[in-house]
Amino acid sequence: MVDKDRSRLSIEEVEHLSMLARVGASKEDLEQMRGELAHILESFKILQDLDTDGVEPTAHAIAVENVFRDDASRPSNPREEILENAPSSQEGYVRVRGVLDDQT
Repeated sequence: MVDKDRSRLSIEEVEHLSMLARVGASKEDLEQMRGELAHILESFKILQDLDTDGVEPTAHAIAVENVFRDDASRPSNPREEILENAPSSQEGYVRVRGVLDDQT
């Protein structure tokens, strides 16, 4: 089955795909990839032959529900505790290096 499909996929096409994927491949590698890609394409051909009449399109195969906690406000860490871990602080704030100027 795979050998029949190898004729549908030229070595030049596999070489082009290899270049697009930035995969360095020898001639032997390209020939192996040619067979593997032919097998993958054959698998998709089988899927195309499936009767999907009456099947509703879905984004997920199973029901998806939110597993996150409710967004509720809560107290933050004390400012002094946060400033103890900051490399530099000034007047109760974390001091960072300027982005648009040379000041530190």
